[in-house]
Amino acid sequence: MSVPDYILLAKQAIYDIEKNCYAYELLFRTPMGSSAEDFGGEIATSQVLVNYCASISEESDESQLPVFVNVDSQFILEFDSLPVSSKSVVIELTKGVEPSEELIESVKAWKALGFTFALDCYDFHTKWDEIIPVMDYVKIDVLLLDDDVLREKMRTVNRHECKWVAKRVEDEDAFELCKGVGFDLVQGYFLAKPKPVMGSSIRPGTAVTIKLLKELDRPGITMQQVAALVSQDPKLTVQMLKIINSSLFSLPKPVEDLQAALIYLGVDMLRQWAMMIAFLSNGNVHIEACRLVLLRAKTCELLCREKADLVDHASSAFLMGLVSGVDILLKVSARDFIAQVNLSDSVNHAVLKGEGDLGPILGLVCDFEYTVSQTPQKIQEAPVTLLKSYKEANLWVKEVVQTLKG
Repeated sequence: MSVPDYILLAKQAIYDIEKNCYAYELLFRTPMGSSAEDFGGEIATSQVLVNYCASISEESDESQLPVFVNVDSQFILEFDSLPVSSKSVVIELTKGVEPSEELIESVKAWKALGFTFALDCYDFHTKWDEIIPVMDYVKIDVLLLDDDVLREKMRTVNRHECKWVAKRVEDEDAFELCKGVGFDLVQGYFLAKPKPVMGSSIRPGTAVTIKLLKELDRPGITMQQVAALVSQDPKLTVQMLKIINSSLFSLPKPVEDLQAALIYLGVDMLRQWAMMIAFLSNGNVHIEACRLVLLRAKTCELLCREKADLVDHASSAFLMGLVSGVDILLKVSARDFIAQVNLSDSVNHAVLKGEGDLGPILGLVCDFEYTVSQTPQKIQEAPVTLLKSYKEANLWVKEVVQTLKG
């Protein structure tokens, strides 16, 4: 099953003066063509981040180049970080932002965490004098200035230690002008138009997510308890693992254990992602689809726990069961999903080829699913360990389904 062609967002390349790709700017887009202004800055920022990190798109960005993410002043003032690696993003203050002492102090607090900032649509007005020194990038819309005015402004402006970005560079003459007056980076149709990123957005049900938000505020909650709660919703589990393994975190090796992923995220970052995900959720997968995939995943996990040589792979077996059901959960093939997610070879080979240590476990469970649905008279012929694991998994799933319905 191929990925539906939905517009998730757009990205536009930013180049250095030698025309090497330096970064990308992520731009808010919807299938209906709505603008960020229609939705509001906070929602637009959230949707861009969630769609970029946790969706199945037709392309996977392996370049590890930084991305510019647009935020408004309200976002900076109300939040104290973004739930991504600070080294992977540049926070771009959108046009319409008004400088204030409160905003400058908030920017400084973010920068103390390692984030870098860009100011969009700088117009050389003196009102920006106090905020420019805390910026790392300054963007100028060169179409709004006559050539001679631009030359004079760039000659006299205090550049501090910022990189200066010329935006809306539309042709060769504009590029040469920007190069001549000292811009460090350029962006515009002359080099690259915004490119829609097409794909299928993963949307978890909201029931577990809302419960997660409440539990995260409970004093003394352990990450083990959080992992147990997240694992009750298979889509949310896939979502969290997709996020932690996305290019914005740039981890040295894949994270396929849910608890390890949540520990890496930490409570604060997890809360932010959960808030954004819950806010953007637009419906649930049919409860029976969740039940089927959860039952498969949990049975695979429990079977591994019954085998001494596979007990250490139990968490991977649960993930394997989930990934094998993405066609049911997300309406996308396992092959297409795996192509976008940085999973271990053991999980990949088990799901796609039925090979490796885990492949036979998945095959056994899927065959038993067929027996249960098509030839129930043969259920008792199954191995005792399989029957025991399936029965225990079924009890667990009933409890989970009750939670999802609640």
